[in-house]
Amino acid sequence: MSFLAPLALFFFISVPFVILLYLLKLRRIDKPISSTLLWRQSLEDLKANTPFQKLKTSLLLFLQLLVLILLSLAVARPVLNAVGFEKRSRIILTDVSASMSSTDVSPSRLDQAKTQIGGMIQNLGSGESIMLIAFSEAARVLCPFSDDRRVLLSTLESIQPTGEKTDLEEAFQMALTAAKSQPNPEITIFSDGGFSKLKLDRDPEMPIHFVACGLRGENVGIVSVGTRRNFDAEGQYQISVTIRNSSSESKKIFVDLLSLPDPQTGTAGNVIDAREVSIEAGKPATLVFDDPGYYLNALEVRLDVQDDLPVDNHACVVLPRKEATKVLIVTTGNYFVERALNADPRTRVSTVPPNAFISAEGYDVAVFDQFVPPRLGPGRYLFLGCTPPFPDCGLEGEVEYPAIVDWDRFHPLIRYLEMSDLVVRKAKQMRLPSWGKVLVESNETPLMVLLETENSVSVATGFDLYESDWPLRASFPIFFMNLVDWFLSTDPRGIRLYATGDVLRFPPSETELAATVQLPSGKTREIRLQPDNPTLFADTSETGLYRLVPQQGEAILYACNLISAEETDTTPRTQFTAGTAEIEGVRDIQAQNREIWWPLAFAALLVFLLEWQVYSRKARYEI
Repeated sequence: MSFLAPLALFFFISVPFVILLYLLKLRRIDKPISSTLLWRQSLEDLKANTPFQKLKTSLLLFLQLLVLILLSLAVARPVLNAVGFEKRSRIILTDVSASMSSTDVSPSRLDQAKTQIGGMIQNLGSGESIMLIAFSEAARVLCPFSDDRRVLLSTLESIQPTGEKTDLEEAFQMALTAAKSQPNPEITIFSDGGFSKLKLDRDPEMPIHFVACGLRGENVGIVSVGTRRNFDAEGQYQISVTIRNSSSESKKIFVDLLSLPDPQTGTAGNVIDAREVSIEAGKPATLVFDDPGYYLNALEVRLDVQDDLPVDNHACVVLPRKEATKVLIVTTGNYFVERALNADPRTRVSTVPPNAFISAEGYDVAVFDQFVPPRLGPGRYLFLGCTPPFPDCGLEGEVEYPAIVDWDRFHPLIRYLEMSDLVVRKAKQMRLPSWGKVLVESNETPLMVLLETENSVSVATGFDLYESDWPLRASFPIFFMNLVDWFLSTDPRGIRLYATGDVLRFPPSETELAATVQLPSGKTREIRLQPDNPTLFADTSETGLYRLVPQQGEAILYACNLISAEETDTTPRTQFTAGTAEIEGVRDIQAQNREIWWPLAFAALLVFLLEWQVYSRKARYEI
């Protein structure tokens, strides 16, 4: 047994004072008497009440001392250890991923876990400490080792669920590192088990407890959402949605496509389309919605279903409503390139000669035909018959009729292209840095390469288009269409669809600029946009729309959704693997410490009532 408030044992000092009260001489009161016959009795009484007389046996004294002893022990908060008498340093890992918001237990899985953790904190024994770690896609220490119950309970109360996926690896490694400096450590994990096997060098030597949260897995949710260009309608898109039924029976639900309200224009949201779909138990279903084009660029897909996890019943998409992709061609004249780019209805092409070129700033794509600019800023570039101005990069001697031996068929730039029959009469020997990627290769030299830096993407060809038959082949216009698609897909200004927990990449500004990020919950974060590199923003644990509002310029929308089949499958796991050890889960944490102050306080109350009864009876008989 130990005491949570051992300083309260100083109340035992009151015991000698109670005994002293029974030894003190009574204060006499002068009273006239009618006869001296009573003097003898007075002298005997006076002798019995002299100071420091011999203590007589008294039931009242015994009861009063017993009350004081019981109250002193109760105030000291004695604790019995239900497992053993060894003091522990407990590391508690709390899962705050999206699936912990499931309401199959009331009010939610996370709230149930917090209730159990609160009981562990309340029963914290003397000499013991607790460390709190929350984890989802990333882990963070909420409270280092502490024995202060108020601090621990306040920290526990602040834990909120996120819309992120589950990853225990980082949190567990963090716990193992923290345990090395503590005596008798043990790890307790509160989770529904939506994580993979832990890869450890060796099995942990400390005790590991796994508290499995949740009772069932009845849920339907969106596991994938994406956009693609609608080739049948210029400037419009298609929204593809994959829905998975993780429940034990088939479901028939309605899926709605809505436009979201625009706070800038005051436009209200509307239902664009609605579909009814039947999904078998444990199976996915995919729907494709057409974008009508005249709605706002922020759209939402919503499931009309009541299940245990609401957070995956909606997903947002942002469609870039650009009038045209601005393309700059720096050339002395290239009919084939200009025609291929002008044939794409998404582009607006400008052409300048090399001697009039100043900067590619303000253009989405820049094409340099037989011309190398003195410096290369952030952007997307195509070099025809030349290479970017990078160190260890350039063109040397000529190669005649290089035979193409291979090309990267899986890269988005070369997809759907047949390059084996391409005839190049004359090419330059291309010199590349070690980090360059070859897209089209011949026996003698690379013919097309990809060079990516932190703030630019460049594609370069080592031959002049007029020295080949490529402009006459069907693969030529397809290549330029792929080029525009892929350049825009890798541009931070074009990527607007993310998963929760991802890092947003805000586009660079002309100068360092202050900006505000509005989160889906309405909270705001102040940031500064960098002039040369994308600005990274990692506070994306909420699902919904993020609005970047710079001090100058228009606001930009980004969508973050929970698109995870693992989180949508809310079936609770009952065990997990750490190294080679199988950790079995329990529903409730075993009581480690049990306070017994309340039985002592109740016993003190009963003794006090008994003492009052004895005193009342004695006073009645003495009258």
